[in-house]
Amino acid sequence: VEAEDLQHISLDLEFKASRTCVIHGLVGWFDLHWDGTNKKMTLSTAPAAPASTGGPEGTNWFQARFLLKDTLAVNEGDVLVGNMRLEASSFES
Repeated sequence: VEAEDLQHISLDLEFKASRTCVIHGLVGWFDLHWDGTNKKMTLSTAPAAPASTGGPEGTNWFQARFLLKDTLAVNEGDVLVGNMRLEASSFES
């Protein structure tokens, strides 16, 4: 993976609502897997990840909130389809 490949990331999303509710945003996290020749390692920022894999107590990275501009009312069973585009900031990256 080259640095340029990470400047713009596009993710297709599809969710099925498990209950009727109002959605204010989404939460995201990441898992990194290293498959070394002597040892395999995982760094995870998932909410339930143990600290030994980089979970909430094991790293300074956390989950990210993606708030919606407008709330979205959904009914149980509704299928939500969309796309999320992430762009790296040239100021912070």
